[in-house]
Amino acid sequence: MPAEMSPKARWALALMSMWGFGANAFLYALSLSGMDVDVVFPWTGLSVIGALLVSFPMNFVERFADQRTPPFLRGLKFFYCGFARNMPSWVAPGEWVLAITALVHLACFFLHSGWGVPAIRDGQYVIDSHGQILRALTQQEYLMLKREALRMIAAMMISIYFVPMMYWWHRRDGQAAERAHDPGE
Repeated sequence: MPAEMSPKARWALALMSMWGFGANAFLYALSLSGMDVDVVFPWTGLSVIGALLVSFPMNFVERFADQRTPPFLRGLKFFYCGFARNMPSWVAPGEWVLAITALVHLACFFLHSGWGVPAIRDGQYVIDSHGQILRALTQQEYLMLKREALRMIAAMMISIYFVPMMYWWHRRDGQAAERAHDPGE
């Protein structure tokens, strides 16, 4: 039998997911306007914690929902097949678009940075990989890579938050499926 969750708890998780999605979309927009990852780094850590907080209950509910699938496959089956069931038809393609966008940002960042990260060492802008300097950068290249890093992180977090946001907003247990999106009931 699936784990039951109160409508208020689902509503709270949906709101937290929407907040995380929106906050990361805002960070993405800020990266396009010139902000780099160092300015908002503490917020990205909070975003990761928030993603875990809204994802763990979803995984817990789904772990017990499908008793026909062996336990070691339930999580994989959910993320590859079951996450979008009983949801609007645009949800699964939307997640794929967001995930592919995040992967493209990741590939572009590593293509430009050579598997290192932009850093300042001895007053010089460089690409650093585990303490090894891969190459020197101009200030413009350094700032561009810092903005690209923020875009990459924000794109990944948008993709990550989308799944629980859609899950908690659209999925309902038992009688909650019959009610509208009213958190007061």
